Amino acid sequence: MPQLQSRIFWLLVLIGHALAAAVWWWLMPGGFPAGHPRFWANQVVPPAVILVCGVTLVAAHRERYGIVRAVIVMLAAMWLGMAISARVTFPVSLRVRFWIPLLFFACVLVAAFAPALRGVRWPRVMTAAALVTGLLFGAWLPRTQVGDDPSTQPLNITFAPTTLPAFEQQPMTRSFQGFDVTPSSGIVQLRRGRYILAIQPMLTFRSRSPDRCWTIFASSADRTGPSRLLDGFLDREGGVSMTYRDDNRSWLTVDQAGDGWGANIETTTIAAKPIYSHLNTFCEFQFAGHSKLSVTFSPCPQTPIEVTHFDYPVGDAARFAYLDRDGTFRIVEASDGEKGPFKTLAEGRLSRDDPLEMILSNKSDQIARVVLHDWAKQTSTALSPTAGWRVPVNAIEFSRDSEDEGSVASFFVSLAGTSVGRGWDSVGHAAGTYRTRIRAGWVE
Repeated sequence: MPQLQSRIFWLLVLIGHALAAAVWWWLMPGGFPAGHPRFWANQVVPPAVILVCGVTLVAAHRERYGIVRAVIVMLAAMWLGMAISARVTFPVSLRVRFWIPLLFFACVLVAAFAPALRGVRWPRVMTAAALVTGLLFGAWLPRTQVGDDPSTQPLNITFAPTTLPAFEQQPMTRSFQGFDVTPSSGIVQLRRGRYILAIQPMLTFRSRSPDRCWTIFASSADRTGPSRLLDGFLDREGGVSMTYRDDNRSWLTVDQAGDGWGANIETTTIAAKPIYSHLNTFCEFQFAGHSKLSVTFSPCPQTPIEVTHFDYPVGDAARFAYLDRDGTFRIVEASDGEKGPFKTLAEGRLSRDDPLEMILSNKSDQIARVVLHDWAKQTSTALSPTAGWRVPVNAIEFSRDSEDEGSVASFFVSLAGTSVGRGWDSVGHAAGTYRTRIRAGWVE
């Protein structure tokens, strides 16, 4: 009976590894070029592990226990190498959690000493080869999950930081012709009749990593970062100026635009060091009051795109736009939820120096317009580790909050993030000075 139980145990070890590889293969994105580490980690390694485990199960059926023990030793060494490499590669995020692969190492190692395998005569050189192969393979795997060096392009403009007057009481919302400004949050809200356009213009990081790891493994404090606080305020004729502090410094000015526009918004953020994050926004805005909304992007002026609802993690498909490294601006739709492959709905040209204009229409009537002057200039076009299919890390995601066609629509604009796709990988924003210039208003 003990021998039967031990046989079942190491059979389960092999089957478990094959199943885990199959799940990873199914869940993780594809479509990467052969030179990308995610091509090997997501598209080559899983079927290879399944094949090795399958061949080993056949060898077990034929009582070739030497092969079985060598493979189980290799799998145990893989978990050991993974644990050591994870602790070294991600010293903050996996400072404690590296014991998880260590636990798997211990369990698999026990299987290698099952009664049926313990007395197997197998050349020591083959055992040593299996051990070294497993260690090297396991040490390599965590390295495939490291966020690449930052590739955003901060403007690093000449900027003289100004100190605004402090305040004893939190400034209340200021109202101007056609819009309101809430100093505590920096939100600018434009109203016309039943329509409301609310804009949060500052570079914001919501889900961070302290060491380029998946943000899900970061502690709560490391993941959220310090809260942004208003620390300076100036009420001016026709506008307001604010300063904010978290681990970055931000300056925000909002002025009446004139010429048929509502508001001119400009924010400058100085990032003292690179920041790696999963979720972030260069700016974001919400639109309400419509009954059926579509958006037209300036690179594709003849193609309005309906703003739809999407499900997470699977279900109705998400829609988003991005700028490719060759200067092509694409609006695409996912296959399932926010997962690829992605179908192109429209495309056009957008140079780095071009502003990006978005026109929001209710049915066939153009209602509002938002112009981003510095998004294309600062965005990263590096490949996204979570989206796959050659989609970059920059994105403009847009969707309705619910299936109701009149529900609030949200637009999330990022320079480099991993909101689209599968996983919690982090990507970097380079240290430097970022500028967001937004002109928003109504279409006459």
